[in-house]
Amino acid sequence: MVASLSKPVWTEEYETEILNKLAAQHAPYLLNLEKVETRPPETQEEKENFARFRIAGAAHDLFIVQVIAKAIAQ
Repeated sequence: MVASLSKPVWTEEYETEILNKLAAQHAPYLLNLEKVETRPPETQEEKENFARFRIAGAAHDLFIVQVIAKAIAQ
């Protein structure tokens, strides 16, 4: 038996494409992600803010995982 994937492989480009399609349909005033140039944080304040942002994102993700794990365990 041979298994084949019918869904596209999840890549950064694929995710950007999905987000751009959603934004174009529901929030056309947002920037197209493919056209935005990013740069690393340069000043000490930017680095601290970036660190806080990443920590908050990780805490949020951990909370979601914990809630789902608790729901599965019940």
